[in-house]
Amino acid sequence: MNTSDKPETLFSFFSTKSIDYYQNNLEENYRFFLPEHPETGETLSAEGENGVWTKLEKIHEGTVAEVSFSTTDFMTAEELISLLEPFDLDILWAPLYTGEFREFEPSGYGGGGNSISIFDTYGLTGGRETEDDYMSEGKMQNLTEETLEESKKMMLTNMDDLLENDPKSYYENFLGLYFLEERYSYLKQNGFQVYGAVVTGPVRELLKLKDVKQLRSPSLGELDYWNWE
Repeated sequence: MNTSDKPETLFSFFSTKSIDYYQNNLEENYRFFLPEHPETGETLSAEGENGVWTKLEKIHEGTVAEVSFSTTDFMTAEELISLLEPFDLDILWAPLYTGEFREFEPSGYGGGGNSISIFDTYGLTGGRETEDDYMSEGKMQNLTEETLEESKKMMLTNMDDLLENDPKSYYENFLGLYFLEERYSYLKQNGFQVYGAVVTGPVRELLKLKDVKQLRSPSLGELDYWNWE
């Protein structure tokens, strides 16, 4: 297994209207764990919760926070959105399974015991609205039922554009997008499967995720403290 003491996870945002490639620095420290081994179907474990729920319980319930988690099973993006629909939360990003270990050996992965976390993860987001002249960027959209199909189409289109118009040395060595052709073919043939998410919302809503049995290995991200005076 290819391991590293300090893996630099690569998050590739293809679903954006403004550029073909977008590296999201916000989520680069999160780790997501595969629910099962793609080759054998063996159920895999995930690393611990790191006291996330205890930390959140000590924070004012109206504070806005960011939490990542993995899921106990692969699921479609539609199933993920449906699972989180009862909660007042925004889905910022979801790691995609793109054929790792089935179609290719990922360039970086690690884990302890019976867990696997892929470092160069591709992900799905809601995209970013821009003006037609591409000179100004708008607000990043969240991943919702309304934006999902457009996000999928946008991601595949941008991947195809890179494959058709740019040399492999550019998107691998400069953008860090390894196995782009294999991943593109896998998504085209098998659809979009996710195994986690990064969400944001009030602490009182995030704490409700503690009881969702399909979620595991949460990690706490940024906090936005509100002035309640």
